[in-house]
Amino acid sequence: MNRRRWVIAVLAAWAASLGWLVKREVFRPTGARLAAAAMAVAPGGLFYRLAVGGQQVGYSSTTIDTLPGAIRVENVFVLDVAALGTLHRTTARSITMLSRALRLETVETTFDGDLGQFAAHGRVIGDTVLSVAIVSEGDSQMTRIPLQGPITLPTLLPLRLAFGGELRSGRSYTARL
Repeated sequence: MNRRRWVIAVLAAWAASLGWLVKREVFRPTGARLAAAAMAVAPGGLFYRLAVGGQQVGYSSTTIDTLPGAIRVENVFVLDVAALGTLHRTTARSITMLSRALRLETVETTFDGDLGQFAAHGRVIGDTVLSVAIVSEGDSQMTRIPLQGPITLPTLLPLRLAFGGELRSGRSYTARL
């Protein structure tokens, strides 16, 4: 009789640990799946030639850098347009820091063109508010934008869908970016 109780206890402990393992691996929230899968994000860069009528007018690039606790995404856009006999250059650059769960933490953006120069600095506060400060030549403004969900960068939408386990053959997706 004593032996039978030990067998039942061992089998019950085994079944409980197996149930806990299934719960942990199969029913993980999207954030936990993203954090685990984002460890596999490889650093790299994408470069694009911007052309009109076969003539290059600028370029765009996106680089992804992996840091120990974050992912850094830098986007650069340079456009040269000839108008009225002069060349006008517009440059936009953004540096975005994401958590390993691909959640926006900070963004720094600069714009330089004929219309002027400005910089915008944004920070997500507690997953509910995006605080943005815009600074231009002699003026600045700060605003707080309430968030209804995580902000997804267009560059990283495919990674978020793939790592979040949401990709299915034949499905279409709509995302707020």
